[in-house]
Amino acid sequence: MPDYNVPHVYLSQFLSTDGAGGGQVDAIGDYSSSEGIFYITPPAGHKYFISRIIVFIEDIGAFDSGKYGKDLVLGSGVNLTSTVSGNTRSLTPIPVLTNSQWGQYCYDISLHSFGGGQVNGVMVVRWTATKALPPGLDALDANILMLHENDVLEMHLNDDFSNLVGHRFIVQGVDVYGA
Repeated sequence: MPDYNVPHVYLSQFLSTDGAGGGQVDAIGDYSSSEGIFYITPPAGHKYFISRIIVFIEDIGAFDSGKYGKDLVLGSGVNLTSTVSGNTRSLTPIPVLTNSQWGQYCYDISLHSFGGGQVNGVMVVRWTATKALPPGLDALDANILMLHENDVLEMHLNDDFSNLVGHRFIVQGVDVYGA
């Protein structure tokens, strides 16, 4: 667990194209010819103890378990990787191609619909480190994904996601600095 005797704050940051929560945070675009990478990396003097990642997908209409969003057919899918001390590991060894495949890695999946008439569907997925990481994999005692300076957590996209309404990934945990 983090040493709470050093300065720390709650970490709640979107994966982004600049790694610091700025840049583009909505992963909507056509990444079929040029990979989209949304990531987080701690700045100098910081350590991130990541306990979970929230995946947010919004589309117009009802979601299909065999598609991504309402009706996207993915060829390469979504792949989450961590690079810790120069070692890169896939946290999704089988890329996520469909809504239901998030269940391979995340027990908590919620579907919601809002509005009348043309209803937007929303799927929220919670990837929890304590449930997903085996003991010792990039983790501390409590299986919290720990990132030091120059370590990175990345979401790789290699398909066309331009028809989605919303597509974001938020990391939550603790940011320890000055240690």
